[in-house]
Amino acid sequence: MKHLLRLMGKSTDAIEKGSNACSGWLIICLLLIVTADVSYRFVFNKTIAGAYSLSELIMVGICFLSMSYTQKEKGHVAVDFFILKLEGRTLHFVEITSSLMSIIISFLLFYRSAVEARIAVKIDLVTSGIVNWPAWPLKIIVAFGFLMLTIRIAIQIKQQIYLIRMGD
Repeated sequence: MKHLLRLMGKSTDAIEKGSNACSGWLIICLLLIVTADVSYRFVFNKTIAGAYSLSELIMVGICFLSMSYTQKEKGHVAVDFFILKLEGRTLHFVEITSSLMSIIISFLLFYRSAVEARIAVKIDLVTSGIVNWPAWPLKIIVAFGFLMLTIRIAIQIKQQIYLIRMGD
């Protein structure tokens, strides 16, 4: 069982690093699109058709592909002025309670976004605008992001329980 959990943790780490790298590449694509659009507007006094809506779609990918990795690196915004005064088992208990609430919310968001992604794929959802970009891949990315976040929080809960058992 211990080996299975370790293998799951390593594979989750690899998937998180890969999706975070994809998020980084999407940032580069977004910068190129915005630069091209601004340059085109400066030279020809009009925008590139669909550039604005494509930028919006890329931002969804940037956010949701990096969400789990950010959780792993403790990069999410947290209000911790209360728990700074805590230590030992009390601190771990409060963190586990917070993580349990987070995993429930994250799982519910994953479930609902997976349902929405399934519907979007079924109807071949596209954006409305000058250019009809496919929107269903983004629905899948949102569901994937919440799934990875749920898995990451579960791993962190396991780590917090381990720390309590070890008497840290």
